[in-house]
Amino acid sequence: MSNLAQRVLRELGQKAPAEAREQIQKTAHWLAVTCSTPGSYSHEAMLKALMQKGVSNELLIDVCIPEAARTLGAGWNDNTRSFGQVSLGTVRLQGLVQELSAQWKFTPVIHDQPSVLVAICGDEDHILGPLVLSDQLRRLGYSVKLLLGATEKDVHDNIETGFFDMVMFSCSSVVSLDNVAKVVKSLRQEISDPPILLLGGAVLGHAPEIEKLVAVDVIASGLTDALEQLESGQVVKAGKTKAKVSG
Repeated sequence: MSNLAQRVLRELGQKAPAEAREQIQKTAHWLAVTCSTPGSYSHEAMLKALMQKGVSNELLIDVCIPEAARTLGAGWNDNTRSFGQVSLGTVRLQGLVQELSAQWKFTPVIHDQPSVLVAICGDEDHILGPLVLSDQLRRLGYSVKLLLGATEKDVHDNIETGFFDMVMFSCSSVVSLDNVAKVVKSLRQEISDPPILLLGGAVLGHAPEIEKLVAVDVIASGLTDALEQLESGQVVKAGKTKAKVSG
């Protein structure tokens, strides 16, 4: 494993100490149950309770909340949770990520950081992953702008600013993939030298030969995978020779 990948794992808390794993698992289960239970609910009360559990914000965002979301999804699949419970829980978990995330400001010119545009195209319902991804990237020193419900014009206009080293498209379904494919095709046609275009998300497990459907430069199963591919400094940009990635 590369040095950068090891640093990512360390900084994102994916190698939690053994004594902390039980508490992390209990917290994830508690989140799944509490967030999917109808009735009175307060983000402030939830945050206070989470702080008392002794799990860091980073582990809550990177491990506990995504695991709680997976638990909700599994409950829907095995008919132990209703669609309403899963939807309610997911919205609340997304809100918690937004509350727990540091209040970052997109200032690439001031800080000269590598800059990433994270784009979710069209009416994408699953935004928890992109929220977590954006926070992780910021903690690793990237300047990040998150676009929800992005149109072709939104992505095009942001790229035209010249601020971004790469665009990460997050996509959860084959239907959403069509939107991404249209945006990428438009970028290829209208911008002579776009930044690195990367695709990730749950759709990778549902669309075979995805590289034939979307003309991106990098397809990655997760943040570590993406950074490992980019770390070498050489990626094949569509229609061009290999180009070095900044950052």
